[in-house]
Amino acid sequence: MFFKTEVLGGKEKTESFKIDFYHTIDPLNNSVFGLEKSILNIKKNKWTINASSNGSNRVIYNNSKEAFLFENFSLESRGQQIKFHGFIKDSTTTDVTFEFKNVKLNEITPHIDSLELKGLLNGQVRYLKTKYQLRPTVEMEIED
Repeated sequence: MFFKTEVLGGKEKTESFKIDFYHTIDPLNNSVFGLEKSILNIKKNKWTINASSNGSNRVIYNNSKEAFLFENFSLESRGQQIKFHGFIKDSTTTDVTFEFKNVKLNEITPHIDSLELKGLLNGQVRYLKTKYQLRPTVEMEIED
């Protein structure tokens, strides 16, 4: 099944979200939720999800194993890029990674009255949790 949604958001309703997505069942009986090329207008900046319209921006859910697989989500805007991938298996194991390349903080962070965030963000955040340990790691650089 294919779906298309268009939503206005933000405090002043100036942000728009045009999202195309689908759901199917794969040959292994997993539920697959995918994103087609979609547009988000955030703080007057156009961000594109799955700009190349490939089939890898998706979530695969295995009901019998209670597992989610997040495949190569990509968000791009004028040379900026945010990527996300990883998996969650029941309540015992999580391994998710966010990658940031040339991301302008003032274009992705919400407005906060007494705080102004600026700079160019590059790096990676990984959240790894197993049954016995929690190991988040952050390798970030913010340039002014």
